[in-house]
Amino acid sequence: SIAATGTQIILTTGGSVTLTGGSATNATASIVTTGTDQTVFGAVDVTLSGGSGSGAAADIRSGGGQLVVASTGNLALTGGSGDYASAMVFTSGPTQAVGAGGDIVLTPGTGLDADALFVSGGMAGTGATIFGCGTGACAVSGLLSSPFFSGSSDAGIFRYAAASPSPSPLADILALVFPAVETVPIAPDALGDLLVLYDDRYAGFAGGGDGTVTDEEIRIRGRLKQCR
Repeated sequence: SIAATGTQIILTTGGSVTLTGGSATNATASIVTTGTDQTVFGAVDVTLSGGSGSGAAADIRSGGGQLVVASTGNLALTGGSGDYASAMVFTSGPTQAVGAGGDIVLTPGTGLDADALFVSGGMAGTGATIFGCGTGACAVSGLLSSPFFSGSSDAGIFRYAAASPSPSPLADILALVFPAVETVPIAPDALGDLLVLYDDRYAGFAGGGDGTVTDEEIRIRGRLKQCR
């Protein structure tokens, strides 16, 4: 397990994020923070699979805002064969965003209460979840009643009531991972001006023979540094 008490960021640049429960009792695999901000980003897939042991869950859990993305592949949650061997993306906070460049696939397990779930707002399901897919169908069921200890294995989103939740554009979810950087437009100067200023033959910039520099030269030289 990977645990944190503050902001948690798990990011792969070329691979997948995979969590698999074990065969022993309570042999869990988890990425968890008690903090208020969690991001789990797999460059390919994000896969959670419950194990064969009782309580051998695979979980991504957060105490606050949560963002889980499989960039180019699938986000797949599969319950295990063990009882209570769930696969779950869970936050006790009010917001959750999940996305996949491919598809989102939730499959209940064969064990008792071996759920495959997205949960926001804690076990009461009072939070909000947004989800989106790239090439997949992105069909995710909404659960109107609590799946916890229901005696059956469920799959879907448990949060504010919505029988047939609609996906959001995947770009909106990816923008949460990589927010746009705002820049101030800068008008270009003549290349000749930059080349002249680069010729530092004096103590300061390429100004007068006494080393003085005009305000205009300082302005252009500042832009030259940005060009480097």
